[in-house]
Amino acid sequence: MDLFTKNPRLQAIREVLIELASGNLTYALPRSAHDDDTEALVLLINKVIEEFQKLLNADVFLNPHSSYQFVTRVVFIIDEHFKICNFNAGAPSFFEVDPDVLTNTPVATLLAPPSHTLWHTFTTQFLSQKRNCQTMELYFKTKGPLYLKMHTAISKLLYPHKEQPFMVMTIMELLPTDQLAHPLEHSYISTLSGYEYQEAVSQPQEKPTKEVVLHAEKTYEYIMKHLTDPTLTIPDIAKALHTNSSKLSSEFRQVFHKSIPEFKREQQLRISKVYLEALPTSIHTIALKAGFKTAAHFTRVFKAHYGVTPSEYLNTLYRM
Repeated sequence: MDLFTKNPRLQAIREVLIELASGNLTYALPRSAHDDDTEALVLLINKVIEEFQKLLNADVFLNPHSSYQFVTRVVFIIDEHFKICNFNAGAPSFFEVDPDVLTNTPVATLLAPPSHTLWHTFTTQFLSQKRNCQTMELYFKTKGPLYLKMHTAISKLLYPHKEQPFMVMTIMELLPTDQLAHPLEHSYISTLSGYEYQEAVSQPQEKPTKEVVLHAEKTYEYIMKHLTDPTLTIPDIAKALHTNSSKLSSEFRQVFHKSIPEFKREQQLRISKVYLEALPTSIHTIALKAGFKTAAHFTRVFKAHYGVTPSEYLNTLYRM
């Protein structure tokens, strides 16, 4: 690790590779006056990033940043002991077990070792918190040697009798939209309160025009290049791209299906998680590198999203 911290050029290469591995193609390495193997590597990495950008921009209507959709695979009704009381018809086939095996089974028995510590921390805190919903990524066991990483949401339900189950656990898979055989006619969506569910019928949406997609892509690139600026605002972006805030926000939402602040916060959390896993540095440094004003602000936002503080998340990594 000392080799990286003492050599700024190697440090820059590592950070760009981390960004590249996480899907961010907006960075490039600065050139230097050196004529050595490190500079040759800089040229190669920049060339790889450039070729990736060409591939992704070959078809302007292909939006690589928003071409995926969450599909619900499993729904559990769980009690206050986090045991499964009921489940949807697809749950047994998903886990490749008989229905009787799932009934009254603790959720923990379905989890793979990398998620044991996170699940223990969650179950010991969730019931006593005012929060009604928690999302996290969990690793589940399979029949083979591999683990299955799934997005999971757990929501409290309100019942008049305490002896009844009062939580819903939804296990979702992120799939490319072109892999969905048919458009979803019905889906369940949760409100922000985390316990109310309502049926929603999906409506066909008009395809964004070429101009709108190009504008949204420019906004995406600008945000990613200035992600570490905690003072960045929508008017700032609009001014830099020679447009107005209303048009900028509208076009971005048409393509990415979320607001600019939502997208920026998601990217900050994503890259901070990558930094925590890859960089041997302090929480304060990671907070600043990810674009948060202070370590305290970063800790609050991280815990609100992932259910654990950055320090607690690091502890789970070290225990694996």
